Amino acid sequence: ERANFLVSPLARPSRVPASRSLVVGAANDQITPTGHARRLARHFRCEELTVPGSHIVQLGRYPTFRALLHMLEREGIIDR
Repeated sequence: ERANFLVSPLARPSRVPASRSLVVGAANDQITPTGHARRLARHFRCEELTVPGSHIVQLGRYPTFRALLHMLEREGIIDR
């Protein structure tokens, strides 16, 4: 982590409210495992969503978009 300190999102607080943040991890991602998504969500104190698929082949994207739409509606950013 020290080697990446200058570019690591874990090195600083978020400038976006936690209620407007969503960390999405893919269950079979071998490049950025779900443990990394969990660390980011804990660090930013925001919601975490794990979806099926991997780093590039995003199978089952519907849950991600549904969660994102719910957050945008809850925050009053969009009306549906």
